[in-house]
Amino acid sequence: GRRRKIDERPPAGQRIHQQPRQLDKRFSDLKLCQREQIAKWLREETNDYYTRHQRYPVGREAEDVVDNAYVQIVKAGIWIPYGEVYQYYLSRKARMMKHPLQG
Repeated sequence: GRRRKIDERPPAGQRIHQQPRQLDKRFSDLKLCQREQIAKWLREETNDYYTRHQRYPVGREAEDVVDNAYVQIVKAGIWIPYGEVYQYYLSRKARMMKHPLQG
């Protein structure tokens, strides 16, 4: 095979593990499909909570919803600080309550 020059970037798949994580990454920095998937997981967790308790989460309960969704985010290999996801959830929770997921 061809030898790689020292200053040549490695293939994309290898680069992920070598770069330090961007600690100040914003929710808006994610790709659209990642943002949509995270929103879907948060909505599903919110609706699961509502189904179990017959009310929407408040206070610490909202953290439980985000915790459950964050497990899925990590499993999917999406890097985003927890605080960003939590802030996004708080900003969207009222809208989720007005428009619960159908089905």
